[in-house]
Amino acid sequence: MLTFVITPSPLLPLSSLASRPPRRLLASPNFSLAARRTRFARIVPTATGSPTSPPHLKLLYFTSPGRALPIRLALHIGGIEFEDETITTREHFLPLKQSGELPYGQVPVLYVGGDPVPYAQSTAILRYAGKLSGLYHEDPQRAMRVDEVIEAVGDISAKVSKILTVEPEKKE
Repeated sequence: MLTFVITPSPLLPLSSLASRPPRRLLASPNFSLAARRTRFARIVPTATGSPTSPPHLKLLYFTSPGRALPIRLALHIGGIEFEDETITTREHFLPLKQSGELPYGQVPVLYVGGDPVPYAQSTAILRYAGKLSGLYHEDPQRAMRVDEVIEAVGDISAKVSKILTVEPEKKE
């Protein structure tokens, strides 16, 4: 069930909603006004009633932690069930890449529900996982802090991968 909660925002004057809320909101049996004493408000849909489970998720990545580790952690912390399919060999990965099943020819990818085309790009998948698990904040400033941490993890991962791929110096 979906309800609308009015929260403070600089986008919409609260006085305009208090005098005559939109008809769709009035028709909802779960309409509530949760605005603090402020001049502004925004309408935010929120889930209420019986919790809805997220669609079936399948994460595809290599056996190494790599770029999928933060995604796995976000889903685990949020208690979101997902299928964790691992690519164990090069012979398993190459046919997927050559068939065009992997957008951009890379992993991780996330299959959502019955959608045959997987979602790609680890940062986008991580944000989605964070939103599903409640780790991604609705407040734009706090969400920016989450984005900052996500980008910092990406920077650290890039530096660590460079260190791990450097060949040892050959002794003469």
